[in-house]
Amino acid sequence: MIQIALSLAIVYATAFILSRFGKLGTVVGITLGSVIVAFIRIIPQTGPVAETVDLLGTIGLLVGMFLAGNSFDTRGSLKSARSWFLVLGQMGIMMILGALVGRALGNETLVGSLVIGFAVMQSSTAIVVDAIRKRNWLDEPVGILGMTLMVVQDVASGMLPLALGLVLGQQTGAINVVWLAILSVSFICLYIAGSFIGKQLLGHALSPNESPFIMGLSVALLAGVTAQFAGISAATAAFIAGLLWRRTKFVAKTEAQLGLARDLLVPLFFISALRIADLSLVNLFSTRTLVFIIFELLATLLITYPLARYAGIGPLGSTILSISSAQAGEFTFFVVFLATRFGIMSPAEGGALAFASVVTFLISAMASDAGEKIFHKTRKFLTFFDKGAAAPQETAKQKTPPSVIFLDVPEGTKEDVASAISPWVKKQLDTWPDSSVLAVESVSNEYEEPFLRSLGADVFVYEPYLDPVSTLKLFNLSKMKVVVSGPALGIRQDLDLIEFLRKNYPETIFITVASNRIEADELDKATKDAHNVIVVNETRDLAKNLGSVAISI
Repeated sequence: MIQIALSLAIVYATAFILSRFGKLGTVVGITLGSVIVAFIRIIPQTGPVAETVDLLGTIGLLVGMFLAGNSFDTRGSLKSARSWFLVLGQMGIMMILGALVGRALGNETLVGSLVIGFAVMQSSTAIVVDAIRKRNWLDEPVGILGMTLMVVQDVASGMLPLALGLVLGQQTGAINVVWLAILSVSFICLYIAGSFIGKQLLGHALSPNESPFIMGLSVALLAGVTAQFAGISAATAAFIAGLLWRRTKFVAKTEAQLGLARDLLVPLFFISALRIADLSLVNLFSTRTLVFIIFELLATLLITYPLARYAGIGPLGSTILSISSAQAGEFTFFVVFLATRFGIMSPAEGGALAFASVVTFLISAMASDAGEKIFHKTRKFLTFFDKGAAAPQETAKQKTPPSVIFLDVPEGTKEDVASAISPWVKKQLDTWPDSSVLAVESVSNEYEEPFLRSLGADVFVYEPYLDPVSTLKLFNLSKMKVVVSGPALGIRQDLDLIEFLRKNYPETIFITVASNRIEADELDKATKDAHNVIVVNETRDLAKNLGSVAISI
């Protein structure tokens, strides 16, 4: 068991080091640490230690598939034909091209080539979700369709073991009933210590003690045990259990129920999945690995971008979705795990896919973080097949330059927003009669624009995928004195705005409404030396701060 403890220590040390980059950094760290452990061969190929790792890894697989089924989104985002073109087109084209690449690299079987195509088609849910949430796009078309794309890919992953079992006449193993009793005791101990582990070490918002952890975990494990006797793929059974479980009243706490078990056990699944693969240095620097890397990075961008644009997503949103949906380490390991054990993929092919997925995983994570910069640098390239990316919207026609600009009016009830903004807007128009007040907004329904005009401001409707700095540049800023941003922009875009104003309009006052106390504290720390930046925690505090700004100007 010393090897297992040492392996987990390496994995979580790597995850801890990269956790400074947020939750996505932790996911990347777990994936990278698992590859390091598999690469240096701490776990032997056979024996009790290897069997224990395989067993624990299978439990992690069951929990992961259960969560994938539980996350299935039914918001109706696939009602339009264009949405289906994005989801099925991206998955289908990537899979077919990936299969052709696998065939060209030496895999002569149809099933083997298709499995390679399936591996390069998979994207990282963690990277896509992180990219969408950082920009507050969950309710925008890019967020809804991007999440749907990830969910459908999760569905495909859950069904892959069953499909391979039907094709090859084999099934993936479930779990040993004798070991289940021992694991049950271990999980009870985990439940007792869950509060400390969940909150202090792994950063979960809820600990297992505060949710039906044992009940949720039992569902996932029971599905796997039942699958062993019913002849159904264990991973598929856990996935279906997740689909059923999401309909219960506990669905909101599923992450707390099983997230801890997944975080602790998935690294062991990664290590187990890669034990058979060829992770030698020769294979790392092989032509096959390099081809997989180049194909994944280029094909994902060139295929996903035009499909996303056709589905109605803007140029920036399409670019970020494209670069954040490159091949994912975790799902590739799952494919390698199944294919190498079934003998439909050679250890060299499995190792090359594993290496390539980690490289593209890291590149995709870093690229999605700098998505706006990449978009502006590649805009000229995108114009070759997308005229909509050639230039931002033309400058709005204004009678007078704005002195105050609202970038996304702070959210809240109409009464709260009106009481906070309307009197102040009227006062500023009286104070600066030769200027205007402008509300720059991504209007989501027919009632929003009339409400914004009722506040006393001019309204400019902009594309939600245009970053705020580029949006400001659309206007005559010669008389700009105050910029107010709502919580929809998020921390990163607020910081970009602050830097832009500091360099070009140092006297302009910037007021931002944070979406929560944590975000407000982070903004306060990041702008502690900026004398003209005001961070407001809630919409109802906005009126007081606007009043102080009016007095100070």
